[in-house]
Amino acid sequence: MVLFLPDDPAEWLVLSEEALVAKRCAYWASLHGAPAGAETGSTVHLARENVLDVQPLRRLMALFSLGKRLSHAT
Repeated sequence: MVLFLPDDPAEWLVLSEEALVAKRCAYWASLHGAPAGAETGSTVHLARENVLDVQPLRRLMALFSLGKRLSHAT
């Protein structure tokens, strides 16, 4: 997961008893089964459709709770 944050660290998170809000957005990619970094360089490509919002987070948490993993090609 890569989290893109505002330039000002004071704007990164808003925390209260009702909410924890991270500013900007995050993208995710599975590296399970991906070639080692030395073979591919050190670049990880993130698909814009892999934005980490509510539905993908629920899907990932459900899979991980069952002990499943996503492969690099997923």
